[in-house]
Amino acid sequence: MNVKPIRVPTRKDIIRFAKHFAMNGPDNCWEWIGWKAGGYGMFYLAPLTVLAHRVAWVINFGKIPEGICVCHHCDNPACVNPSHLFLGTVLDNNMDKIKKGRANMPSGENNGAAKHPEKIWRGEQCHTAKLTSEDVRKIKARLANGERSPSIKRDFPISLCGIQRIKYNKTWRHV
Repeated sequence: MNVKPIRVPTRKDIIRFAKHFAMNGPDNCWEWIGWKAGGYGMFYLAPLTVLAHRVAWVINFGKIPEGICVCHHCDNPACVNPSHLFLGTVLDNNMDKIKKGRANMPSGENNGAAKHPEKIWRGEQCHTAKLTSEDVRKIKARLANGERSPSIKRDFPISLCGIQRIKYNKTWRHV
């Protein structure tokens, strides 16, 4: 995550910032009513357009350390209530997301490849494939007969690593 540092807002910036959110009491989310992108409030703080909740942090608590995220306790990306914000690393932010069940981590039957296998390019369908299904069958047969990868590699346009990935079923499993 490459986040540029935010300059300290001027009094004029702070007045302009305050016009772009609805304060709904000290404990509720202060909803950003200005421009949003991806659900997050956006604020022009010359010379950059920055995330509004980061500006809220700087206004209320001061500078954000380099490489640090401003995260939401409330999980509302449009919230700029300083009491709902906390600092953390990218890892902290991702772990918070996983802990709260917001991470999109499909597995098993929910996996896109399981739901729509016809949409997954395999083997020769992939435009970067260097082998055909027939090549892979030959490689697998030679490996099954005990032939070593370096001698097999000489006959095909792939690396030793590519041969090993076929051998250990990391690629071309469908063949």
